[in-house]
Amino acid sequence: MDTPILQFTHAVFLSSHLATRGGSSPVLAFSLLAEALLRRALEFEQPEDLKYCVKYLRYVQGQSWEAFSITPYYTTALLVRALGLRVRLEPGHAMQDVEEMSV
Repeated sequence: MDTPILQFTHAVFLSSHLATRGGSSPVLAFSLLAEALLRRALEFEQPEDLKYCVKYLRYVQGQSWEAFSITPYYTTALLVRALGLRVRLEPGHAMQDVEEMSV
């Protein structure tokens, strides 16, 4: 799981450079990175992975999806899944996370 996460992290930085040349986008790279972090968090139950996964998914939600073939439903589903796991792993965030999921 570490290799894809490292590769997606590189893609975030590379896509920032390529986006100015009409290439890839950091939004897509962040989306893929968040998904990889969620998969690793589900497998190994690491709260640190969830912290960044949620942060990146919130960023992606604030962007335009159509240009990057990312649907809002998919991003929202990933975020709800990450928040649900965080409620289980970090009960201190439960109320805030449940409120965000209900929205």
